[in-house]
Amino acid sequence: MQNFLLTLLLFLVANLFGQTEQKFDTDAIDQILNQYTDDESPGLGVGIVKDGQIVYEQYRGLANLEHKIKFDQDTRSNIASTAKQFTALMILDLSQQGKLSLEDDIRDYLPSLYPNVKEEIKIRHVMNHSSGIRDYVFILEMMNDAYWRQIGMDNDDVIELLAKQQELVFKPGSRYSYSNSGYTILAEIIEEVSGERFNDYSERFFKELGMNHTSFIRRYMGVIPNRADSYSDWGDGLWLSTPAVTKFNGDGFLFTTLPDQLIFEQAVQNAVKDNNTLLIESQKSIPNSEITTYGFGLELDGRLGRKAQYHSGSTFGYHSHTNRFPDENLSVFVVSNNGRIWSGTIADEISAVLLPETDEKSNYDELLSTNSNTTENVGQYISPDGFLIRIEEEEGKLLWRSANNSPYEIISEENNIYSVDYNSEIKIRFFADKLVRFYSSGKTLVYKRHIPKQASPADLQDLVGTYTSEELDMSLTFRLTEENQLKLKFSNRDREQDVSVLNRNELVASNFILKVKRDTSDRASDILVTLNYRAQNNRFAKTSPSQVSAQN
Repeated sequence: MQNFLLTLLLFLVANLFGQTEQKFDTDAIDQILNQYTDDESPGLGVGIVKDGQIVYEQYRGLANLEHKIKFDQDTRSNIASTAKQFTALMILDLSQQGKLSLEDDIRDYLPSLYPNVKEEIKIRHVMNHSSGIRDYVFILEMMNDAYWRQIGMDNDDVIELLAKQQELVFKPGSRYSYSNSGYTILAEIIEEVSGERFNDYSERFFKELGMNHTSFIRRYMGVIPNRADSYSDWGDGLWLSTPAVTKFNGDGFLFTTLPDQLIFEQAVQNAVKDNNTLLIESQKSIPNSEITTYGFGLELDGRLGRKAQYHSGSTFGYHSHTNRFPDENLSVFVVSNNGRIWSGTIADEISAVLLPETDEKSNYDELLSTNSNTTENVGQYISPDGFLIRIEEEEGKLLWRSANNSPYEIISEENNIYSVDYNSEIKIRFFADKLVRFYSSGKTLVYKRHIPKQASPADLQDLVGTYTSEELDMSLTFRLTEENQLKLKFSNRDREQDVSVLNRNELVASNFILKVKRDTSDRASDILVTLNYRAQNNRFAKTSPSQVSAQN
């Protein structure tokens, strides 16, 4: 009888532990890693946390190619924008302590910014990229002064750059547009509230989280123990080291180890059990926010067909990605200094191996099934954020064109429903007054049909002249050739560019999108210039109309 009871007890214990043991195909995950790098290439680290426990931790490749230093558990690599969640976490922590409110206007702390903007620019707006503040990275690109050439540039320089900005792109809270500037502002607010330098405050914050080998960069030439170097090959197959020469904090440039990140992933998964309200709230959308797809430094719109919090980061050859699937209590973190590969792709492939199969079906908006009898699909349409796209027909194919970007085909399926050639799950339906893009998640984007007024010779002549941006300290000039070809020259670029006139108020030149704004006399008064959508509609005001338009 005793032997029977002992056997039964052992069976029950074994069964109990068998239920909690993590069972997944590590060979399949190893194969994923092996196809992306090898022992002689720049490095890769992958960690998996399941049910609060680290169940996988592997490293490949080298932290330093020159000295053949392995990428391992001691390696500190730059996780770039994946660091935004930590800056947001510090802000959330200060708000829970009552030292600030997410409803505070950023100018309560940084009064030099946007003095002419009447709308409130709240902390929560900059946190979830709904502030309308342009991304400093692409403000600098617009100025032809890329950030990676700015030796020693730091947060103070970014704030000085933003202080020259007079306008927002849109009303705060009305739209989403990813902007690194917001997280530089958050880092400055942390300094103002805490009375400490951001580097000191954040380093102490990380230690309280148990992340003892994690810190934002202090000096661009400073020594970081066990730092991985960044490598890219620029497409020619030869590795080049790509050192950072700037010292930004808050939006990225966080050097950390994979073990430290796994400590944090464990804390997030155990937050409910540990009654950690800070971490619990940090995984949700921001209270009172109009934007719910981005929260406290995390994307919240789902991944791989499941509820998820996730984020990517990339700076030169450095990159990282975190996937969190709260319903499955699963986290995958990938970090690398290898510019030939992408952490997000690797994290998704690994996640797909680990996640159980789902019966979830496509959830297209019901408008997709609505009859639309329009047969005129070719034409111009205005995107939700105000940019022109064109649907054109060439050689029997229907093409989607945006500015001077390479077009892609939209393929007819049935009943006036189309799909895009790079992803058959993205559907398009044409209506008399619009086209709508449908996503399997239920998301839709509406593009209003635009009936353009074509530019006349007088309109082209009216554009001729010089326009100046006080925000960017630069100007642009239009001229007309004898052949009536419109030419564009920026004051900070050597090459003159041909202008394609799409309609009376929409122009493109190389990578630039230009919108014409008119005064009460219907004359061209301003040009809004966009080089990248994250720093769009930079205003250039007409300062001198040209007297002579035709030149050789």
